[in-house]
Amino acid sequence: DADGIGDVGKGGHDHAPLARGQVLDGLDQFVGEQPRARFHDGHGGGNPFWGLPGSGGPDPQAEIIERRHRRDQLSAQRPDDRGLGTRRRLMATIVLLHPFPVDSRFWDDVIPPLEATGHSVMAPDLPGFGSRAAEPGWSMRGEADRLAGQLPEGAMVVGLSMGGYLALALVAAHPDRVGRLVLADTRAEGEAPDGLDARRAAAEGLRANGTADFVAAFVPRAMWPGAEPATVERLTELATAQSADAMADA
Repeated sequence: DADGIGDVGKGGHDHAPLARGQVLDGLDQFVGEQPRARFHDGHGGGNPFWGLPGSGGPDPQAEIIERRHRRDQLSAQRPDDRGLGTRRRLMATIVLLHPFPVDSRFWDDVIPPLEATGHSVMAPDLPGFGSRAAEPGWSMRGEADRLAGQLPEGAMVVGLSMGGYLALALVAAHPDRVGRLVLADTRAEGEAPDGLDARRAAAEGLRANGTADFVAAFVPRAMWPGAEPATVERLTELATAQSADAMADA
C-alpha cells in the first residue's frame, strides 16, 4: 500500500530534503489570503480568460496588490497579541507526511518557520519509521483512519511520495478532515504487475541483506544532479536510520 521500495528499480523519485523556501513559497499560496474566484463567479460569464490582458476583466496584478493592501490595513486595525491581526483566522493546521524511506525528521527545516507564523504543524511518523513502532501488515486506509481522528476539520495536508499515498487515502476516506491538499512527487494509480514484482524482490533483499546496499542505490537516484554534499549526507543519514523491516513493510 505504501510507496518506496520499488522506486530504485524504476528510476526513483526526487526525495531530497526540500529547500525551506520552496516549501514555504508553495504553502503560502494555500494558507495565505486566497484570491477571489473569477471563473463562473458571475463576472466574465464563465470566461476562463477573465482577468487576463485583453479580456475586459480586471488586471490580476492590480487585484493582488489591492488585496494585500486591504489585508495590511485590516491587520493594523485589529492587532492581536501576536501581531498577526486578521491573519490569525487564516492560520491552518498543517500536516506534513514524509516520503519513503525516511521519517518525519525530513521536515525539520520546514516546521520552525511555519510554526513561527502561527500555524499548528503535525509531522507524524508512519509505522516502523522514526520513533513509530513497527506494525506489520499496516495499510494506507488504516493509517488514514487513525490520522483522521487526530485532525481538526479543514486541515492542510501535504504528502510527498509515500506521504502522498497516505494523503490521498485520507481525503478519500475522510474528506471533511482535509481543507487543502498538496501532493508532491506521488501518484494515484495502483502499481503495475512488474512494479509489484520489483517491490517484492526489494523487500526480500532488505530482509535478507539489510539496508546498506539499498540506501546506497536509492540516494543517488533520489537526488538531483549537483546536489549539495550536505543534502546528500542528510538524506543518507535519515534513510540509514530506518530498519530493514520498516522499509520492506512499506
